[in-house]
Amino acid sequence: LRMILEYHGIEINERNLRDKCHTTELGTYADDIISCLEHYGFRVRLLELDLMELRRYIKEDIFPVLYINLYPLYGKHSNHAVIVEGVDERKVLFLDPLRGITELESDLFSKCWNSAGNLGIIIERNS
Repeated sequence: LRMILEYHGIEINERNLRDKCHTTELGTYADDIISCLEHYGFRVRLLELDLMELRRYIKEDIFPVLYINLYPLYGKHSNHAVIVEGVDERKVLFLDPLRGITELESDLFSKCWNSAGNLGIIIERNS
């Protein structure tokens, strides 16, 4: 989330952001992310998306926060938020708060994303 805010010229330290978003050791809930971003003047929508829509947003310089289930990767059921930077037929490139820049084959990424409900948070700056 801090990376998205910085991309839009808003600087906030990690501790203050965690407080604003009510982040716990388990992570941050989507509703809290949305409230925090709206506080900073963003228009935010939680949507069910597909890969084609995802590509369209990225072409418009809108980098969605997606929820993925880690089970297909690590055998552990846990939803996890990532920021998608690029999508093509073979791979998905995303920023993972735990692992940094990560690239997965599209099929494997789709399994992770599908098992978390294909949810995405679309973040746009209000004019």
